[in-house]
Amino acid sequence: MNQQNHRGRRMRIAVLGAVLTVLALLSSAQGSGVTPTYVWMDIYGSHSTFAGIPIPVDSYVAVNDPQGAQCGERVVATPGQIAPVMPCYGDDTLTTADEGAVQGDLLRFSINGSLATPQPRAKNFKPVAANTPVKWQALDVWEIDLYVPPKPLVTISHLPATTQLGWQPVEGAVSLYQVWRSTDFYFIPGAAGSELKGTAPAASAPLIWPDTEGVGNPTLNYAYRVVSLNTAGKTIGVSQAVAEFDFALYR
Repeated sequence: MNQQNHRGRRMRIAVLGAVLTVLALLSSAQGSGVTPTYVWMDIYGSHSTFAGIPIPVDSYVAVNDPQGAQCGERVVATPGQIAPVMPCYGDDTLTTADEGAVQGDLLRFSINGSLATPQPRAKNFKPVAANTPVKWQALDVWEIDLYVPPKPLVTISHLPATTQLGWQPVEGAVSLYQVWRSTDFYFIPGAAGSELKGTAPAASAPLIWPDTEGVGNPTLNYAYRVVSLNTAGKTIGVSQAVAEFDFALYR
């Protein structure tokens, strides 16, 4: 009987060792400070936005607990979607390290380092109010959309034969601004029909960008958006759309 108990203990230790190995591999694969633990909750969503447009592909979504420990992450593969499900790990009570959240923690979200406001749709597949606080609880499942407001805020003015955009630098690790243009007022920068018209270094203040094309032509009206990028080339902000319109007058 004792030999059987010893064999059972050795098997349990072997299984535990295998689990710990898998967790270590998962942790090293994340490469961002997220430490998978034995307890988590799940988050997903399909309508997250930057300034009213779907968050771009390759954007990095992160979740942190109130102490700053990162407990979840996801790289966007489909515009606007947090998919597949993003696990948000809880603190491992077997250690003294802060690997993740604990019950009742209010979670903080970011997209490419920019603070994002969570807009919950459902908790455990039951609808909730959009202002419901997103708190950590093991095994919960949240449907959440994230919202990043327009930035920088862009002004547009008409000068002789010129349309001029202007904006103030935004806070954060911005390295470059891109100016995008389209004939579609609701366009997404980088999507079909949009064109990158120029760039401006983040060191300039205030920032001004002129466009002489289409001015005075009633058949050609342009909309503009300014995109801010960090040093890694990731989108951390998208402005609201501004546009110029020309109208022919007849008498």
